[in-house]
Amino acid sequence: MYRQIVHFLQGQVLVRIECGCPERVLNLCGARGIPFWELTWESPVCLTLRAVGRDLPRLRQAAEDAEAARQQALREVQADCDALRQRAGAKMPQAVDTILRRVVQE
Repeated sequence: MYRQIVHFLQGQVLVRIECGCPERVLNLCGARGIPFWELTWESPVCLTLRAVGRDLPRLRQAAEDAEAARQQALREVQADCDALRQRAGAKMPQAVDTILRRVVQE
């Protein structure tokens, strides 16, 4: 009850996070000391939570950092797949090439 009163007086916001890896955003919030509560998973890529209003800019930055890390990892996987394709050349079976394309797209 005490926490609810404190959060109410500080001002709270309802935040919806929709990205490729929302759990990374939660990890960054924990690492940066951003408190949140009432976490609800709406789907594997979307969640809602409540946070203190003054932490909203830090929460946005955590979401941007998580998405940037995901994009960087995707670029690295793409580069690895491209290098594998070049090394294998014409010898790469069509099924393997299709699987690599799906992994990169996801």
